Amino acid sequence: MTTPAGWFPDPSGADQLRYWDGANWSEHVGASGSQPGGFGQASAPGGYGPASAAPGHTQADPYGLATGGHAQTHAYGQNAGGPGGAGLSGYAAAPTAYSADTTSAYGGSGGYAAPGTQAGAPGSAGYYGPASAPPSPNQTPVIVAVAVAVVLVIAVAVFFAYGALTDRGEPGPTAGPTATSQPTSEPTPTATPTPTPTAAPTQSAPAPVTLGATTAGTLPADGTWDGVVTIAAAGVYAFIGHAEEGIDLTLTLLDGSGQQIAFNDDPPGNADVLVSNRRDPLLGLYLEPGEYTVRLEEYGGYATEFDFTAALLDVVTEIPTGGAHSIAIPEDNVWLGYVPVSATGMVTVDVRTTTDADPVLTVISPDGTYQDQDDRGSESAAQYGGSQWDPYLTFPVEPGVYLVMVSDWTGAESEASIAVTVD
Repeated sequence: MTTPAGWFPDPSGADQLRYWDGANWSEHVGASGSQPGGFGQASAPGGYGPASAAPGHTQADPYGLATGGHAQTHAYGQNAGGPGGAGLSGYAAAPTAYSADTTSAYGGSGGYAAPGTQAGAPGSAGYYGPASAPPSPNQTPVIVAVAVAVVLVIAVAVFFAYGALTDRGEPGPTAGPTATSQPTSEPTPTATPTPTPTAAPTQSAPAPVTLGATTAGTLPADGTWDGVVTIAAAGVYAFIGHAEEGIDLTLTLLDGSGQQIAFNDDPPGNADVLVSNRRDPLLGLYLEPGEYTVRLEEYGGYATEFDFTAALLDVVTEIPTGGAHSIAIPEDNVWLGYVPVSATGMVTVDVRTTTDADPVLTVISPDGTYQDQDDRGSESAAQYGGSQWDPYLTFPVEPGVYLVMVSDWTGAESEASIAVTVD
């Protein structure tokens, strides 16, 4: 419960009294040892307690509550009205001289005496007896504030203690990576080992090859097969390798020192009429006596079985130069001849049909390369004679023996003339 309104020693320490309005110290002061008038409750006899009731009115409660009758409480500074009761506000009614609405020092109506006036004399309404002891300051807000501060300190201490004890729990979000002043060193690349190529599988020793016979052999994957053939007499020899469809054999001819002489992959020109597989190699050359090595390989590196034939073409004759000679072209076959060249120069081969056929000409060089022609065309026919369907070749040559092969484009048997010029 709070201390009722009244005059008390000034809490500032000054030798005076200050008015306590029941909730706060007011600005109104008075001389020490007297009770200023115009404020507070009417004093009881002896200067303490509630005032005696005025005649015809009920006694007022010291805190402004009506204690009897039908009194109504009015706003500060207004007189209460009503039969049988006195109107009491939080303070005693103002003296008659101030019962009208006046503005107090606090901007409200009534309730306090006007500045410079005195309330009634001791014993009259509004007079206060001797001041009681000043109220002790309310310590409740201070106690509550201290308690709240203690609770907060304890809560913070518990929070950090719990965080320290649970530091090994789930980690919170971590800061993103920051740039470093020095870039991290790149890992030293390790050298990729270079695989050592594995030598292609080869046979233990070259196989002997008999002229005029067929030799069977096996070609390992990515490997080679070698055969050795002995040439006893000079002449034109043919070497043919044969494998199943889908296999592409190649043929290389080496001399006695291991140097390559000639190479062939597929039959030259129109010579495919001589083989059953258009991918079989066929090499025709004029050879001097000696020992030669024939090497077979598969173009794609496949393993395969094969047959190999080497033969002397004793029906092949030398073609005389400087004139035209008649030849007979067999059906589905070729006519063969050879031309020896002793010096670098130019060779011209002119073939003309005598049976209204369509001959095809192929010339094989000593290294196995070749060139061929089917028709000479109208311009060469007008310049050199013959039919535009007849072949005509002229080309530079080196010393050696050149193999000449003539066939019919339709495979029919026919006759023709051939003239070779070496310049």
